[in-house]
Amino acid sequence: MKPLKTKNEVGSSMKTVAKYAFIPPGAIRNGQGRGRELRSLVEKENMPTNSILDRGIQIDGLGMKSFMTYESNVLFALRFMIDCNIVDGNWIEVPVEKHKKAAWNLSYSQLEFDCIYSDLINHPPEGEFSKMAPFRILSFDIECAGRKGHFPEPTQDPVIQVANLVTLQGQD
Repeated sequence: MKPLKTKNEVGSSMKTVAKYAFIPPGAIRNGQGRGRELRSLVEKENMPTNSILDRGIQIDGLGMKSFMTYESNVLFALRFMIDCNIVDGNWIEVPVEKHKKAAWNLSYSQLEFDCIYSDLINHPPEGEFSKMAPFRILSFDIECAGRKGHFPEPTQDPVIQVANLVTLQGQD
């Protein structure tokens, strides 16, 4: 891969860098070395920024420099779970007075709200919290009256049967 040379190439790929900090000697890599910290606001920008730093950038007066990155390939959601000691399928509680309805929905989830991460109560998977939450599963079946010898096509072959079944898996 060719290194990036123009300020525009580097700048356009690093628009979402939220924080730059010097890391003192001994703070990383088992007490050895020193480094710099870049924090990205947007996850999808993390990988291009990482790629730029790995490939190298032209720095006036210093020439071509490349940088080793740490934890730049860890997804934000996974980093959050690691930092908060949350395992997948875990039960999490948010006190009523500590959350508010989300301003707008970002998914098709039944419930979306905003809260401060430190207000989350993480229940270890023990006792009553060792069970998985119930899942709603929608199964459906569509049958078509296809023409003989042809795979059914939605523009020509009528749908003759539609069935839906909703089950709640994991409820006692």
